[in-house]
Amino acid sequence: MTAPLTNATAIQEHLHMMAERLRGSVLSMGTLQVFGQLGYPHMELGQQSFQVDPKILPLVSAPKPGQTVHVQYETSTAGFGFMTSYIGPYCDGLWRLAIPQNIDCHWERRHQRLKVQALFRPNHHAAPYQHVNEVSEGGFSISLDPESVLSVDAQIQGTLSVRNLTPITVFARVRRIDESKDGRTAGCSFDDIDPKDRALIKQLIRKQLG
Repeated sequence: MTAPLTNATAIQEHLHMMAERLRGSVLSMGTLQVFGQLGYPHMELGQQSFQVDPKILPLVSAPKPGQTVHVQYETSTAGFGFMTSYIGPYCDGLWRLAIPQNIDCHWERRHQRLKVQALFRPNHHAAPYQHVNEVSEGGFSISLDPESVLSVDAQIQGTLSVRNLTPITVFARVRRIDESKDGRTAGCSFDDIDPKDRALIKQLIRKQLG
């Protein structure tokens, strides 16, 4: 846990940067989790938008005005979260949230990650291999083609081929999609992986990183 952001200028800069870079966040109200996308902050109005994922829009109802909600998201280096309140809708599926008073860095990476030369082959007919950038015992990241329609919370399955390891069959879920000047990457966590394969990945990482 690092020190929270409490300065209004720092919060504005952070939220603006996240609106540009993030491709997914999770809004929690009670036990219900809603996937969506944070919009740019409007500091003069004290609010920002949250666009509910269209795929789940028919399944969720907006919070009550004034209801406290918890928003969480992650970057390639850390995860963040803040408590705020729901103001009301802009329109169907586009919600108004109050600008938070502070933003916590609520976790750091739980697993060591190893940069690798590896490939992931989705279990789709004639699907191309995708380059793997990093792997950990908790998941992996892959480079995305410009035409890729992969989205946050999508489930993928296929074969992970890492040098010095026997190809591993994995079921995974996309947790984030990041964009940079070098292209787009998807961070994926294992939904189902044989414990023996997870142990082999862990052993490889320890051997390489010491």
